[in-house]
Order: sequence, then structure tokens, then C-alpha cells
Amino acid sequence: MYKRQVIYLQTLIVILLFLFHSCSSEEVDKCDKEIITFLPAVSVSTRSTMERGFEEGDKIGIFLFDQNKAAKWKYGSECWVSNIPVEYNGSVGWDSEMQLYWQKVPYTLMGIGYYPYASSTLDKDFTNVYFQLPNDQSNRKLLRQSDFLWASTTDIIYEKYNGGIPLLFNHLFSKLTVSFINTTSIANSDMKNGVQVTNVYNRAIVNLVTGEVSYESSISPQVIQMYYDENRQTAEAIIIPQSVPVGQWINFKYKGRFYHYQLQEPLILESGKEYLSLIHISEPTRLQLIS
Repeated sequence: MYKRQVIYLQTLIVILLFLFHSCSSEEVDKCDKEIITFLPAVSVSTRSTMERGFEEGDKIGIFLFDQNKAAKWKYGSECWVSNIPVEYNGSVGWDSEMQLYWQKVPYTLMGIGYYPYASSTLDKDFTNVYFQLPNDQSNRKLLRQSDFLWASTTDIIYEKYNGGIPLLFNHLFSKLTVSFINTTSIANSDMKNGVQVTNVYNRAIVNLVTGEVSYESSISPQVIQMYYDENRQTAEAIIIPQSVPVGQWINFKYKGRFYHYQLQEPLILESGKEYLSLIHISEPTRLQLIS
């Protein structure tokens, strides 16, 4: 009889430890009912296409997994939560399609977030995710959707983050801004539809575990249609970090004819940085008529 009572007691202790792992003893009731929330934000330490942060309708993907196994994490099937979509609804905040409760957290978590969200399967290798950069970035919406942001948060437990799990997103891609000088004689219709960045690779390979990014070099370099801001007389595009060789770089339309601006030396585009190129229409040294 005594032996049986000991076994019952040991079993009860194990069950209680499992249920209340992430909650202190005095917070058990509160923890049991509390929903896990997320607090995504865009870092100001990296250049930003999203100068005003996230906007209504933006959707991110989130992974939560055992922090002790982070070094070996690779597949969605290894996560406690794999690639759940979380959408920003303006003043309402962030909404998840899946409600998560602190009481059910089995261990100290590590969280990964990324933007823009893409659906996936549990057997997908998240250390080797391909992202196709759109060739058409000719309006602000397309430009924002071309960006790729990544966030990582460690030591996620109830006592530390019951008010919300912060996810500070950094930009993994580069941004090119072209500013046109002495453009009073250039028609806006020419610039709005005719500014292109050429000779760039547009398929990224992202490691969602580490935030590292590279590009697929087996495909041919592409031409990207840039977003032209008439008020600022600038053109913008998101580009995968890479080394751009000497030669043709920016195409644009001037007085009904197309020109290109040439790089005089290789340009190395780094992750999270913005590059400004000034084009003086009155200085033709780097301009070449192509049609």
C-alpha cells in the first residue's frame, strides 16, 4: 500500500511540473488562462522601405521552438509552433489565426519572425528558403512587398514576456535610391514608367534560423522596374545583397529616348543598407544613349 501511494505521488508531481513549467507557483491560475501575444516592430538601425513601420494588412510568419535545440533547428516539424500567420489590423493590433496559451508552453522558447508571410509545409528546410524578388516594383505597394524582414527573440518564458513577445525586425535586403539632379526638363511620365536597375540577381536564399542571406547565381541577372516618386524626383528598388560589376546600371527615359547610367567600379550591396546614386543629367560622362 505504501509503495503504491509513493508511485501515485511521483506521478502527480511529474504531471504538475509539466503543466506549470512556464509559470511560477503564485501565477499558475493567471498563466493558465493567458494568451500569448506578439509585439512586432521595425528596427530603425537598418535602412527601411517601411519608414512608417508595419501597415494594416501586413502579414508576418512566426516560429516558436525549443531554445536548447536552436542550433539544430531546420524543419517546421521540429517546432512547437511552425509558421503561424499573424496579421496587423491597424489600431486593433496583431491578430493570429491560432490562439496560443502560456500554460501549454513546454520549454524555454526561441522565436523567429519574418515578412512577408508565405505558406509552407512542416517538412520544409527553413535554413534554405528561396525568395523571388519581384521584377516589377513600380509602385509603393509592390516596393514594400519586395522587402524581406527578419526578427529573433530568445529566452521566451511567461515571467519575462507575459505582456507580449517582442520581435524587432531588421532588413535583410539592400535598398537603392536614385536621385535625379537638374530634372526640370524631364517629363514625369517618362520617369514614372522608365527607370530601371539592371544587371542584378533577383532570387534570394534566406536562412531563417540565422538571418543570413545570399543569392541564386545559377540564373541570369535581371532588370527591375523601380518605383519613381514624382515629388522627390527619386527612384527606389529593393535588391538582394550582392556585388554588382562595372557597366550598365540604371536605365531611364529622357526626352523620349532611353539612356543608361554606368558603374565605374564594382558596387558591393550589403544586407540592411541603403545606397544613394546621384545622376546629374547635365553631366553626360556616365550616360550612354541606348535607343
